[in-house]
Amino acid sequence: MRLVESAGLMVLLRSTVNQINGRLDGGSDRTVTESRLYDKIRVSPCRPRQSRDRCDGSTCCGFMMRERRDKRVRAVKTTERWVFATALLLALAATPARLRAQSKADIDAGKQLFNGMCVECHGAGGAGGDAPSLNRTRLMHAPTDAALVKILTDGIPNTAMPRIRRFTDNEMRQLVAYVRSLGKVAEARVPGDAKKGGDVYRSLGCASCHIVNGVGGNLGPDLSDIGFLRGAAYLRQAVIDPGATLPKDVLQVPARGYVEYLPLRIVTKQGSEVRSIRVNEDAFTIQVRDQAGVFYSLRKSDLELLEKQTGKSLMPSLATRLTAPELTDLVAYLSSLRSAR
Repeated sequence: MRLVESAGLMVLLRSTVNQINGRLDGGSDRTVTESRLYDKIRVSPCRPRQSRDRCDGSTCCGFMMRERRDKRVRAVKTTERWVFATALLLALAATPARLRAQSKADIDAGKQLFNGMCVECHGAGGAGGDAPSLNRTRLMHAPTDAALVKILTDGIPNTAMPRIRRFTDNEMRQLVAYVRSLGKVAEARVPGDAKKGGDVYRSLGCASCHIVNGVGGNLGPDLSDIGFLRGAAYLRQAVIDPGATLPKDVLQVPARGYVEYLPLRIVTKQGSEVRSIRVNEDAFTIQVRDQAGVFYSLRKSDLELLEKQTGKSLMPSLATRLTAPELTDLVAYLSSLRSAR
């Protein structure tokens, strides 16, 4: 609310500045006081010292009167400038602190809060990890400070972004100041050759499980925008040890707190075995997809075994299949995938 009021105040001040500048710089509009002065101060008749004839006001007398009139108008203009300057200073003093330039102390304090609450997902310095990088001038979900405060306060539904309710207003202002400062830091360049990495991606057959720009299989997560959603360090770890970095917030059906893409071994009471990944689950049923892409919806009461293989992934590790340069190039390619940005 304060942000909206302050924004309106600044718009009003800007409008006032433009109006007064137009008047004081010789614009066609005059202030009320100025108009009255011009109407009141006219060239009046006089009697020259050496002539008793009435002056017609077109020579020296008229010039002197016009000069006197202009001096008084300039005095009025000067007064208006001082009045406006005083009003502007008072308005700026009343502007909420979060709209003023953030001090280094605020940013440093915000960094401490960030390191305690946010670094696990967004990475050191906001470079990205399980969550997107914050080294951007414009954040997709938080283009304004007010939107950023709302996200920090309420979180983002159906994602791993939680709400933060423990911060005071001052701490929230400091955290916002630090996050905004990260947008002024250039995003770190990812080493490697993305073009060669694309060749590695295709040679490994990754498209059999992953979609990139509408092409590929759907067993694994869509990678079309993975470079925006995840940092380079996370992507490297996902290639080397997939089980340690299972995808998050990428299912079309919200996981509601369940681990996404969790491998399962299921045996029904009829003896059928299904090796799959979990798509959805509730107290009574579970929905899974096997490696061939076949979808199953099963009642838990019909199952003999439901083994959740935590810490594992259907994706094989590529640590022993890639040379160091190939791994670097593959990560560079994945980091370059930002179809919607």
